[in-house]
Amino acid sequence: MAVSSCDFESPSDFETPTWFIDLKFPLVQEKYKLDGIVDNKQIFPTADSLGMQLVFEDTLPKTAIDAAYLEIPVGAEVVYAGTPTNSPSLAVVVDTVINVSIPFTPGLLIDINGIPFTVPPASDQQILASMWNDIVAAFDTTFPALQIDLPEIDASELPEFITEVSGVMIQDDGSSDSSYFFSSITNNGMLTDVTDARFIMLTGSSIAPDTLANHEQSTVSKDSTFARTTTIGDQQLKESIRMLFDFDLAAHPNNTDTLIVNAGDSIQVNFSIRIRIAGVDEAVVEIAEYDMPTELDPVSFPSDVEIYSGLFKTGTSFGINEIVISNLKSTYPFYMDFIMNFRNFVPPSGSMDSVKVDTALYRDYATYSKTFPIDGYTFSNPAGADSALSELVIDLTARLRAQTAYIPLDGSELGNMTINVTVQELHFASLEANIIESFPPSTQNIAGMPTGFSGMAFTGVKFEFDMINSIDLPVQLDVDMVGFNTLGDSSTVEVRATIAKPSDYGTDSTRTIIRMSKLGTTVLSYATTDAATWTDSITTPPSEGTSTIVDLLSFNPAVMIVRSAARIDGRGTIVGGATIGGQYRMVAPFEVRMDPMTFISVTETPIAEMAHDMRSRIRTSLVYAELTSTVTNSIPVSGEISILLSNKNLFPLDTTQEMLSIFRDSLAVQEPGWSATDSLYVINKCARLNPDSSAADLYIFSVMNDFSDCVDGIVYLVKYNPAGKDTVISYVDTLLKVILPEPAEFYSDTSTIGHPGQVATPGVISYASVIDTNDLFLLTDYGDHYTAPRFHLNGTDGKSVYLTSEDYIDIRTFIIFRLSSTGMFESAPDEIIMLYPNGGETLTSGEEYTIKWKTYGSVSTVDVDYAIGSNPADSEWEEIGSGAENADSLAWTPSTESDSIRIRVRDPDSYNEKSGKYDTEDISGWYFSVTGSRAAKMAGAGSDIRSNGKGFNK
Repeated sequence: MAVSSCDFESPSDFETPTWFIDLKFPLVQEKYKLDGIVDNKQIFPTADSLGMQLVFEDTLPKTAIDAAYLEIPVGAEVVYAGTPTNSPSLAVVVDTVINVSIPFTPGLLIDINGIPFTVPPASDQQILASMWNDIVAAFDTTFPALQIDLPEIDASELPEFITEVSGVMIQDDGSSDSSYFFSSITNNGMLTDVTDARFIMLTGSSIAPDTLANHEQSTVSKDSTFARTTTIGDQQLKESIRMLFDFDLAAHPNNTDTLIVNAGDSIQVNFSIRIRIAGVDEAVVEIAEYDMPTELDPVSFPSDVEIYSGLFKTGTSFGINEIVISNLKSTYPFYMDFIMNFRNFVPPSGSMDSVKVDTALYRDYATYSKTFPIDGYTFSNPAGADSALSELVIDLTARLRAQTAYIPLDGSELGNMTINVTVQELHFASLEANIIESFPPSTQNIAGMPTGFSGMAFTGVKFEFDMINSIDLPVQLDVDMVGFNTLGDSSTVEVRATIAKPSDYGTDSTRTIIRMSKLGTTVLSYATTDAATWTDSITTPPSEGTSTIVDLLSFNPAVMIVRSAARIDGRGTIVGGATIGGQYRMVAPFEVRMDPMTFISVTETPIAEMAHDMRSRIRTSLVYAELTSTVTNSIPVSGEISILLSNKNLFPLDTTQEMLSIFRDSLAVQEPGWSATDSLYVINKCARLNPDSSAADLYIFSVMNDFSDCVDGIVYLVKYNPAGKDTVISYVDTLLKVILPEPAEFYSDTSTIGHPGQVATPGVISYASVIDTNDLFLLTDYGDHYTAPRFHLNGTDGKSVYLTSEDYIDIRTFIIFRLSSTGMFESAPDEIIMLYPNGGETLTSGEEYTIKWKTYGSVSTVDVDYAIGSNPADSEWEEIGSGAENADSLAWTPSTESDSIRIRVRDPDSYNEKSGKYDTEDISGWYFSVTGSRAAKMAGAGSDIRSNGKGFNK
């Protein structure tokens, strides 16, 4: 307190002295100790209770070689539909008629008297037998053969297994008038008999033809006819048809006899031939021995199974260990030998029942079906025991026999072959195989890390997989560790290691520790699960371009995902019950290398609203205000601390769009009415917030009670509303910045206590600064306030330091108000602060609302009125409530519609006769609207709005 002197010797000169009173308020009184991050959930103390370590662990699910691993769900149903072969096309139609008359006289004969007569004579005539015998002897009864060539089958229409076409078959439809050979011969007035008449129909070569019809008659007497018809359906035609016909005439036995030529005798032989072939329906072909193409789809195992050998289980049920052959059939009109041998299945000793199909197929044979049970059989690989199989080995032959066959000639389907092979499940008693098996992904969250806490490398981190294995096969463990930061970016560390195999150490189970560190990956193999020391060890340094576990932790992951898969890759017998499983554990001591980083404390300091009388005294009697700060730094890095002030308890790290998005995500989690799709932007110019100009579509009264409360230069955060007015949600200002000093002393490698890089003696700094009037206005404003330190650490310049649970940053900041006694002891005037509706809202006519205000001081009754338009006269205010008991609220149902309405709340007892005005009153900070329809309310402008005050003379 500062006191002015006064002279009591001269009362006339007495002046009321002025006193100066300093009021000291704690602003930030926080000791940020690192022991607060030890939560025994993810961060634990070290064995000496001094250090800290990040521990991240979980169990890898145990994978067992149970019955399911010996049960292969093949689920194969191979359907071979074949490729149909078509027959050739050929049309053969013959209908040939031959009529011949052979006269045996030149037209005149000499009778016994030497007188010529014509033939046939008009009356009976006599001639000498010698003359007749001369005519018979002179006549040649040999006739040339008649040949009809037949069309050939187009060779391109014949399947390649047909080597020769022997002929075609004349169709036989059962009709005598369909295909036939007809011949007739007539002795028309000949003086002697026609003898040895013959008509022959031949086909094939001239050397050894086939006879289709043969008509012979030894004697045809005078005026007689010999006729015959032979049906030739269902007989084979070869390349052509030939017809032979001839006859003889008998001589009269006695030349001296007289022969009578009867009146009308023609003395000739008449014969007729007709060949009719209505068509051919089949070809006679020669087939060579031929292997038909049969591309059968493989019977494959599931993609994650490769089998070397095994023994099939016995006593299985229907559909298990069965090879089912069905629908095996050939529709070809010739014989086929079909052999199908499943070479993987070896029958038990003494059994000859191999899994083999050996049968003949023919068009008329029944469809073949058979089920082969293989319980107790051995599964083997014909290629050798060192090769794994992913499908069955099947030898398949469909071989045509060498044969003569008949094929249709109408272009129809010649034939096809089909077969179905079904294998449902194979159950083994024991199995040698490769099996790929994956551990389910495990997800863990590393929560509670301060925003922006990136750039810290845990140089002493170790990540271990501790695996217990009783599977007597080489097991390959493939692990991908993926970390995701809060921005969604990822970093991956790959681990590839072989798990110890029990038989290599003569034990039932082994233990393998896979340790990742800054050195790379170390694999330690233990002969037994309880062995104290490892038997084999191998360290693989990180490959160029790959991340280490140190890099992953430096990435500051918020979520870590461990994806692991175990592959059994080697020879051995799988037995039910063998397992592989384990756990993983990350231990990261806070031995760190730090890059420069900025982050905000997760703990804010609330500043309670200042008492009304104290606010009044400060605002009326303030001489100046001063901030004093003392900072003690016991963490092993220097930097700077900014003390931030806001009307909300959430602070963005900075105003970049990236950090505003992160801040938005925090609001979406902690504040009602927010979602991850909202967006924020920043305004720091009051001109842009003025509702009388550019801010017509901006609601400001959730942060300030009146536009006059706006402070240029501080950051106002605005929530974007695409469907209405944007809303100012908070402000953030920097009260002060203080230096975070370098620690005075560190422990070194030679220190007998502590850890290298640990702080031995903290750094301390103190200083004072004058507070800005804008900041003073914000601090003394109405409503709650919050402060939070934003830390900027300079980094460790590539060196490792050691953080302990005893490290801390202690900040002691006070604000000192120097007040003058002038007006100091005057009572604080009453105040009314209008809250709702305060401007920018849209109300609906006829709907009830609650008018809200805040009273400071003692106001027992209030008058509440509303007016339309700017600068209304006192008479233009319409009464809502007069002399109402002051409850800081009043129900109101608006009925007047306008977009320029304000409400006034006043103390009717505060009328000042001297000024002619009321000392205690407030009106809406800006106009609001009343509409006749249920217009959408302004988001963020509800009746629960909390605002700061106004009226401080800046």
